[in-house]
Amino acid sequence: MNDEQFDRISQEVAACPQLKVVMPSDLLTLPEDLALVLRRAFRAGTITLAELAEGLNLEPARAEVIAGHLVQKGFLHRKRIPGAKVYSARFGGRIKQPRRGLLKKLF
Repeated sequence: MNDEQFDRISQEVAACPQLKVVMPSDLLTLPEDLALVLRRAFRAGTITLAELAEGLNLEPARAEVIAGHLVQKGFLHRKRIPGAKVYSARFGGRIKQPRRGLLKKLF
């Protein structure tokens, strides 16, 4: 990923509102490349820094900046595992009546 793409993702995540609860539709507000990686994380429940870096084709240091933004905005939560950089990814709340096709579009 080049500097321009990194800057774009950083700025778009930084511009997102702070979330108390992440809903599937919140992933639609993110850049498509990042949303794809996060969909995998939400399915698995966790994502490592290495997986984030690989999914976004970033150096680990740059992926850590993006992860920091995602933690700050509520999309990810840092897990305390000695010697590892792992983030949990969970949807919250209840989806009462999802829009037709929304879940299919997300997953």
